[in-house]
Amino acid sequence: MAVANDPYIGAWKVVEVISLCGSGGQTSLEGTEMKLDEAGDVTWILPEGGDVDCALFRCEAYDLVTDHSYNNDRRSLMLAAVSGHAIVFKVDHPTPQDLMVLTCEDWCILQCQRVPCREPPPDHAFSLARLLGAEMYADLTLTAADGTQLRAHSLVVRLLAPTLDWPSDPLRHLPAEQLRALLHYLYTESLPALAELCRRYVTNVSLREALCALVWETLGCCQSVADQLAAACRDQQQGVETVFGCPGRVSALVRLCLRQVAVGLSKLTLAFDLYGRHEASLDAAERREVIRYAQSRLPLFLGQLQRVLLGLRSLLSAANQAQRTALAARAVSELEWL
Repeated sequence: MAVANDPYIGAWKVVEVISLCGSGGQTSLEGTEMKLDEAGDVTWILPEGGDVDCALFRCEAYDLVTDHSYNNDRRSLMLAAVSGHAIVFKVDHPTPQDLMVLTCEDWCILQCQRVPCREPPPDHAFSLARLLGAEMYADLTLTAADGTQLRAHSLVVRLLAPTLDWPSDPLRHLPAEQLRALLHYLYTESLPALAELCRRYVTNVSLREALCALVWETLGCCQSVADQLAAACRDQQQGVETVFGCPGRVSALVRLCLRQVAVGLSKLTLAFDLYGRHEASLDAAERREVIRYAQSRLPLFLGQLQRVLLGLRSLLSAANQAQRTALAARAVSELEWL
């Protein structure tokens, strides 16, 4: 344990890092400043571009332990984090007083130099975010509706939500995602990843609108062809001038029918592909909404496709022998041109 006149208390800057594991990934520690105070707290000042996710920088407390098996009572520096992990360094006595060597077995050696103490840069407002999901001091288990269990701290949740009977697990009816969001709000007084939630909401709304648009365009392709074929069949039945008076008109109408049917099928395929690629980003309720919508529109598409094919067959079967001969000659000439 540190005392007021302990030579280790103060600010130290890592001036050199020697890797003991061969990875060489510890060079990002160079330039880091470590402040050991009399209360047993350790604070870090990282250089620009430092690895903020390094486990070493999550340590917030320290202790100096003396190993009496050495003749000179060699000491160890133990750095501990709230999440429960600890990192132990063997300490070489600072001789001269402004030098210190920290050795962590199988990881690295840190050569440190004493520097004047300075205040760390302003950090985020105080919150209990680091306690979220931490096992240390967690004495409460909350169960979501799907059986997911989340650990919490009874002292924290009772202080922030005193009206709930936390030991009786009052939130067991909530889905896991909502339970996590509620705990996040209790611990931090902020919503979890609000920007990400908004982005996901906008993306999913755009996805649903794109799927609906593709389905409607598919229905529109078949609807326009079915209407034209129905009009041609009515003219044929009423004895007015029909498309058979000009084989080129019949050929153009058939090509239009086939092209629109192909476009409709392509759009339907695009809708299936779009849903398949983004299905994972939709929650269960959104997936059910999309599937229900597709199921309600698919019979309409198949019905319109049937109208197109029946109308095409009815139109061609109403032609007489001479008209069929003219149509066949027209088709042969167009195939030869292709």
